[in-house]
Amino acid sequence: MYNALYKWAAQAVKDELLVTCREASDCSKERYNVSIHYSAISKAAKKIEVASPYRAGRKTFIPKHAEKSLWEFIVALRVMKVPVYKHTACTYANQMIEPADVLRVPG
Repeated sequence: MYNALYKWAAQAVKDELLVTCREASDCSKERYNVSIHYSAISKAAKKIEVASPYRAGRKTFIPKHAEKSLWEFIVALRVMKVPVYKHTACTYANQMIEPADVLRVPG
């Protein structure tokens, strides 16, 4: 929540939707009850691109197309309100890469 709000506030100041960094800081505190210091927003707004980590954790060894397929499978399960467990994702990944005779995904 903090990262998304931080990026939104910096982009709003950069695009001049909000006049000052203090105004963006106050808005985040009032609306979302998240305290972001105005100087942090100011520094982020001065940058060309506001960076935040896209994904945490180590890099995957699964090819991009297989990872995309796995992600779509997980999203489909979530849409159907089916609980998604680690072993379910690992089993699906292993079934995808089994014909390719590649190392199995550790589960």
